[in-house]
Amino acid sequence: MNLKLLLFLCVLFSFQFTNSQVLVPISSPAGYDNNTFGYNSSPIEFNGSLYLRYRKNNGNNVLFRFDGNQLTEIPSPANYDGNSAGYAISVSSFWPTLKPVVWNNKLYLGYNNNQFNTSTTLFEFDGTTLSPISNPLGFGDGQNSGGVKAMITTTTDAMYLNYEINGGGERVLFKYDGTTLVEIPSPPGYDATNDSPGIGLLDFPDNINSFFKEIPIIGNNMFLQYSGEDYSSDLTLLDLTTNQLTPYRGVGYDGVNRGFLGYPMLIDDVPYFKYINNEGLFKLVKFENNNLVTIDSPPGYSNEFSGYLGDPILYNNQLYIRAKKDNGSFQLLGFDGTQLTEIAPADAAYQQSQYGYMGDPILFNNNLYLRYYKGGDDTYRLFKLEGGSLVEISLPPNYEFFGRGYYGDPILYDNALYLNYYNFFGVYTLYKYDGSTLTEISTPTGFSNFNKGYTGEAYVAGSDLFLVYKSNTDARVLFKYNGTTLQELASPSGYETYGFIDSFHIYNNKLYMRYRHNDGQYDLMEYNGLTLGVDEVTTKQIKTYPNPVTDVFHLSDSEYDSFKTLILFDINGREVTTLHGDNGDGSYYIGHIAKGMYFLKFVYPDGTTKSLKLIKK
Repeated sequence: MNLKLLLFLCVLFSFQFTNSQVLVPISSPAGYDNNTFGYNSSPIEFNGSLYLRYRKNNGNNVLFRFDGNQLTEIPSPANYDGNSAGYAISVSSFWPTLKPVVWNNKLYLGYNNNQFNTSTTLFEFDGTTLSPISNPLGFGDGQNSGGVKAMITTTTDAMYLNYEINGGGERVLFKYDGTTLVEIPSPPGYDATNDSPGIGLLDFPDNINSFFKEIPIIGNNMFLQYSGEDYSSDLTLLDLTTNQLTPYRGVGYDGVNRGFLGYPMLIDDVPYFKYINNEGLFKLVKFENNNLVTIDSPPGYSNEFSGYLGDPILYNNQLYIRAKKDNGSFQLLGFDGTQLTEIAPADAAYQQSQYGYMGDPILFNNNLYLRYYKGGDDTYRLFKLEGGSLVEISLPPNYEFFGRGYYGDPILYDNALYLNYYNFFGVYTLYKYDGSTLTEISTPTGFSNFNKGYTGEAYVAGSDLFLVYKSNTDARVLFKYNGTTLQELASPSGYETYGFIDSFHIYNNKLYMRYRHNDGQYDLMEYNGLTLGVDEVTTKQIKTYPNPVTDVFHLSDSEYDSFKTLILFDINGREVTTLHGDNGDGSYYIGHIAKGMYFLKFVYPDGTTKSLKLIKK
């Protein structure tokens, strides 16, 4: 063969191979390319396209469609096209979120208007036209504040929304059936005016001490949170047939800033919640037979602000929670259906104030793994719950030093647990744990200065684990790991200063993320080297919602019980678990599963199967 031809073919094949697995920037359009402007994240799939939020150079927030090749602007409507106005998304520590929702074959979004940019209007998008759903009278129809504040949840028949009255006062539940927006008035005592902000519908808080839970729907009731005019908070049930709201107030939970705090967890069709009583104790409370029943904490949990803190997780059909003891230590409590029992390490160094159980629970190989803080040397340790006892996993060398050790961020990948450790030299390091041995994944050159290394951000997609590392120059760089080799996916030219920002999302078998350009604007980045392990089979008969899901997803099919088995597979085709309905109405709990992309496989009595894609966030 001609030598020149051979060299040409070698270069060509090398180019094709290299570009089959590269990061490709989708540059922000002109007019969206000033410093800190551009792609603003929040991707959502609708009608076969990916919809994204961008911030214009004039400060307006705009919806864009991405079809895998090009970005198409969906201009903000008139009166919603000014600075700080337009497509609105809010995430708050205490209030529900205003987030894009696909329901009934339409995309629903919040928009802030030009005149009152804290007043928000719900818009309906059919793929072509943005149509406003007029704010109800008195709810953001002519004043600052007010309007829609959250898309709470959807059912097959309706979407439920949280609206705020003019001036920023009471929040009220509304039901939208696709045509009409109907107010569901707050119960008496929960319906203050705008002189009393924070009254009415609160929803479940999403704060640092909890895993955010989806709104539970059990039987014909939706479980909500309402705040009264006396500033106590109560569990409130919505009857989905009659639209009747019924609050439930437990004895001793009626003081100011006391009562229901959320954190729902379902066990054998019974919901459990977090409460704070009038003495300031955090309590685990179950709702059974229309009654609130307090689960007494063990002795030693009776001081103000002691008790149930959060991090609930189900393991072997028992509930495990994080609690604060009177002496200030944090401990694991197990609930067997009857009583709470403390499960503490034998070493007294974990019983001191501010030490003990830190959280980050994760299930692996049918064992529960947890993060602990040890007194004396102030190190963070990994523990395994085994046979009712806590077994410490020894720290690797060079980690037994003040403030060092296991920093959490556990993720499951390829039958192993991957963890973030912080060593003596101040480098964040990735470790692989196979159930018996901790193995260090060597930190790449250029990422090993003080407070640099593995950031703890990880995502399973295709046959690879994607990881983010912070370089010695403070750039954030994406790596992929296939179980053996850690490979840098170097930021493209023009993105080396900042690099990866956030927002993993799979669309059309490609991975999309948000990157920051050296000039300061934010751009969409595409990685096209994914290999999916299971063919996705779509079906119009069964849909999941919400998707992506945090903890609980629902099946919208009215015949959801017609299949024989529901199996969850990872992206590589490996079976993760067989799922069982949590309460007999098509809802399934996967809060203990690692985030990433999965497939639900429906097996029917006649042997036929169907599969749906499910994203766990």
